[in-house]
Formats: sequence, C-alpha cells, structure tokens
Amino acid sequence: MAAGAEKRRRPITGAVGRADAGPSRIEQAERFAVAREPFTVENATMTPTLNIRRREAPKRYGAARAALYARAARENSSA
Repeated sequence: MAAGAEKRRRPITGAVGRADAGPSRIEQAERFAVAREPFTVENATMTPTLNIRRREAPKRYGAARAALYARAARENSSA
C-alpha cells in the first residue's frame, strides 16, 4: 500500500477499532475497504432518501468485496 493511502486509511482504521469495542467478536469488522468516491445521489449509489442502491453498490464494489473475502480465506487457511 502506498504511503499516501496508508496515511488516509489510518484514521479510518482507528474509528473502526473504536466502533468494534462494543460488539461481540462475531459482529466486529475484520477487514474493510475504502471506496474511492463517496456514495451520493449524484453518482447513483444512493437514493434521494439517502439509502444505498442495493443493485448499484455490488456493480461498483463487488470486486473489492470479493477480494476481501478471498484475502480472508487465504489468511484463515494458512492459520
């Protein structure tokens, strides 16, 4: 990961860690990806009522989600 990307990711990692302090282990985030662009009505990733468009998100971010699951599977199989 590039130094700039790591610098931008660090505060998000801290926030995810703080959010994970309450839930049980099964409910905690193990991995996450940062979207390159915000979810907005203008780019059609959100509805006018600010709900995520459930059909659009997988089209744009399905590959990133699949990569997270593949990485988890590799890490878990080597453990």
